[in-house]
Amino acid sequence: DAPPSVKVVFPGRDTGVNPIEEVRVKVEAEDDYGLAGVNLHYSVNGAPEKVVNLLPRAGVKKAEGKTTLALEDFSLSPGDVVSYYATARDARTVVKSDIFFVSAQPFDLRFSQAQASGGGGAGEEDPQFSERQKEIIGATWNEIKNPKPETAAAEARFLSDMQAKLSDQSHSLAERIRARNIDDSSPEFKIFTEYMDKASASMKTATAHLRPGRWNDAMPHEQKALQALLRAEAAFRDIRVAFGAQGGGS
Repeated sequence: DAPPSVKVVFPGRDTGVNPIEEVRVKVEAEDDYGLAGVNLHYSVNGAPEKVVNLLPRAGVKKAEGKTTLALEDFSLSPGDVVSYYATARDARTVVKSDIFFVSAQPFDLRFSQAQASGGGGAGEEDPQFSERQKEIIGATWNEIKNPKPETAAAEARFLSDMQAKLSDQSHSLAERIRARNIDDSSPEFKIFTEYMDKASASMKTATAHLRPGRWNDAMPHEQKALQALLRAEAAFRDIRVAFGAQGGGS
């Protein structure tokens, strides 16, 4: 009696969409004796999980489940994030898929117009703090999904050090902007620094849970940090739009 298998086949990757889109999710699961359950679990901004049943009939050996996440129902703002994963269980075992993220992004019209105006700052890269935070969440999720007691202590030290470093870098960036009084130049800069500080605070709490290997306790704070980082990056895009429309440089 082998454990069941489960995977998210669509979208099957992290996606960025506008806050009123619908995200269609397709899950496939299989078990050699018969499935007892197939579910989609999702969380909005690190809140308690919601569960959607995707198994049409208990006992089938293969199942394909589909559902739609209507983002408009979640009242998302640019920078908010929905995490989701699938589980399958047979008579004795529960397995989990990889975890994925849907991030709410601003409508692209303003940004496209600013790019068309030829502003010098519009072509620069966004700060990629959020991508590094997703890597930490993914690594934490792997520890939850496939626990390995023999390496848990080493992974806990490694991930807590990574999270602490990113927390320090987030706070340091906000402090540098405040030290130069840049945050007084526009409300977007102030919003950016506030969200970077919130991200840093959530990361510190996550670090405290990661160090002793309390993976499940760390995950909600990691996701709240990701939400704050995505909102900061949304504010950063607004800053680029404003400077691009003015013909400003970097």
